[in-house]
Amino acid sequence: MKKDKNKSLLIAIPSASAIGGVEREVKIHATKFREIFSRIIIAVITFGGKKPEIDIPASEIHHIRLLPLPKTPFSIFHRAKLLHRFKKDILHQKIDMVLCYSAPITSYIVKLFSELKIPIVSVVVGNYKYRFHKLASLYYRKIIAKSTRTIFVSENLRADFFRYHHIPESYIDKTSVIYSPIDTDNFSPPKYQTENTEKNIVAVGRLSSGKNFDLCVKAFAMVSRKYSDVNLLLIGDGPERKNLEKLAHSLGIDNRVKFLGFVDNIAPILCRSYMLVHTARYEGFGRVIAEALSCGVPVVTSSKGGPEEILANNVGGYLVEPNPEKIAEKIIYLLENPEIRIKLGELGRKRAVENYSISVFEEKMKKIYKLALEK
Repeated sequence: MKKDKNKSLLIAIPSASAIGGVEREVKIHATKFREIFSRIIIAVITFGGKKPEIDIPASEIHHIRLLPLPKTPFSIFHRAKLLHRFKKDILHQKIDMVLCYSAPITSYIVKLFSELKIPIVSVVVGNYKYRFHKLASLYYRKIIAKSTRTIFVSENLRADFFRYHHIPESYIDKTSVIYSPIDTDNFSPPKYQTENTEKNIVAVGRLSSGKNFDLCVKAFAMVSRKYSDVNLLLIGDGPERKNLEKLAHSLGIDNRVKFLGFVDNIAPILCRSYMLVHTARYEGFGRVIAEALSCGVPVVTSSKGGPEEILANNVGGYLVEPNPEKIAEKIIYLLENPEIRIKLGELGRKRAVENYSISVFEEKMKKIYKLALEK
């Protein structure tokens, strides 16, 4: 593709995706594809709340705040405000490509730019359960139908998404699977790991009900009866923190469960840990699992979706049933077999570099952008 210094990319992010892993991914889009897009415009859509802090150098960032109407999450009122802001702040500028992180609200954006004949690449990172299931499915079908290309972050997510939203199989040819990118240089064993690796088990994520951290705490209570020198580190914050603190206290392990809150760069902690335990119900991809593998740290997970792909054939760790006993059993097994733990870490690191590195992501996304711009 010839370099066109005047090409611009609009990235639209709904509020549910405006933090954490997606923000890091957007930074990659905004920095690694400058040979294609010299100008990056970012639109962050939120439902009430404070403005998300997104720091992406050399980018123009717009915050579009919609009224929080929980009973009508994709209403005509949201549509009117969203389109008004786009027409007022963005549409007067030259847009060559739209990268849109998918949610029902962003279907309006996809429709708008498809009518303007501007190519759109949509990205689906999760399969969320909606109270207005049929209505949400209608919006998602429109997104896939009108997008130039839709990317899913795992094969399992694509299959589950098509099934849940009753998307016609004929649309499968309009989709691709590209795993979320991991900074394998930052998440790298030689950078942090020492011979004095601490006996820490780490769990990472938002402390919410869907992440099932209670399973992790209960499993650790069983582990702690056998190993008195192992700690559980919980990285993240959220509405379930107080309940989890009470649970740790009731199980008599509050002095061994450390709540670290939000940590900007988890790599130094992750690389010095014995293993990662992940207990979310479902993950579209499972970024922190891939990051652990990149660090050479084995994983024990009960999560469905993307994690099943990441740990396929037990490369890098184990998939277990979502109950404390099974989780504790695998944790103890890895603690008792350090040679297996090390071997799993080596295999996991190899898989992460070969499949989830930024360079692999760049190569695949460049092909998507090239094909979309040529249509």
